Amino acid sequence: MKNKIRFAFLISFLAAMTSGSAEVSDMLSLANLAIPPSLGKMESRFVGQSERWVIHIQDVHAHLTAQENIGALLEHLHTYYGINTVAIEGGWSASSFPKSWALPPSRPKQMLGRALLEDATITGPIHTALFSATPIMVAGIEDKKLYEQNRHVYLQHLQQRETVLEKLKTLDSKIRQAKTSVFNPGLLTFDHALTEFREVTKADKFIPSLLAQAESKGVDLGHFNQISIFKRALELEKSIDKQKLQGEAGRLMDEFKRKGLHFEELLKSGDIVPEKLEFYPNAQRYLELMHMQDEINHRQFFDEIEAAIHKMKEKLTLSEEEKLRSGSIVTRVNSSTASASLSSPSSSTITSLPTVTMDPERNFSS
Repeated sequence: MKNKIRFAFLISFLAAMTSGSAEVSDMLSLANLAIPPSLGKMESRFVGQSERWVIHIQDVHAHLTAQENIGALLEHLHTYYGINTVAIEGGWSASSFPKSWALPPSRPKQMLGRALLEDATITGPIHTALFSATPIMVAGIEDKKLYEQNRHVYLQHLQQRETVLEKLKTLDSKIRQAKTSVFNPGLLTFDHALTEFREVTKADKFIPSLLAQAESKGVDLGHFNQISIFKRALELEKSIDKQKLQGEAGRLMDEFKRKGLHFEELLKSGDIVPEKLEFYPNAQRYLELMHMQDEINHRQFFDEIEAAIHKMKEKLTLSEEEKLRSGSIVTRVNSSTASASLSSPSSSTITSLPTVTMDPERNFSS
């Protein structure tokens, strides 16, 4: 199961705050990429030696709101960062749709594009490419033969969905009963919180609680670099007065309104000189916070969280029988994950905002 970092400091009022119509003469640098919270969230960033970048956007397929958001994110990257090429899953050809793109904007064209998007006949990136100000090349990365083989296997397994879920439900019930009868109160409480974390993805609640509990139990996590950055970020977030930040943001956005940038992009652009930013202490802390976020690598962070969970279980385990049963926390098959992988997710169980991973140029593999 893949958890997402949900930082409390993605403040909602900043999501809709933009500095007016764009008059950008030079494209913004990808090295300072900032994603407006209304469009998505940066999951991790890796800076290497290459001058080229790969922006990896993760999203939910065949979900209208998610596809609208990914389309809006692509339009933003195209307009302000000069991104003109998009590699997508589920296809094996390339096109900028010259005939459709060349049709002038009109209500019939908009209605047709919307209908195709709602019907999941086209995706958000393709919809954006049809209406972009300048052409966007959309290229499929699949091997057609392998893709069709994998699709066939998936459809076969889909037929067994209900049977598999029923078996998982029975196993899950037995495991829960065994834990209740064996675990001591401390370990049982921790296991309940861990189960909720894995099944409901409440990372924003579980992770701070895990770190606080580890500190209270004397579990040393000091050598985990990503966790240390996360803890510092939480402390820095607490020092930001959100109401004052809103006022500072409004004044700065008004002064730089001709830039056409979102607040996060304005802060990272370097257009506000350090001497001026000193008069906006909360905006200064917010910029520091964003830089701190950029240092967190999603995969490494959750690897460290898993290691911290293991340390906590060792600390809370008091008997050999508990140790044996505790292993089922790791080996247990998650029924909700199986369900999600065998059915179309609903809007009540998934997030419709894309997540973005930035890496230097790497080879794609299908």
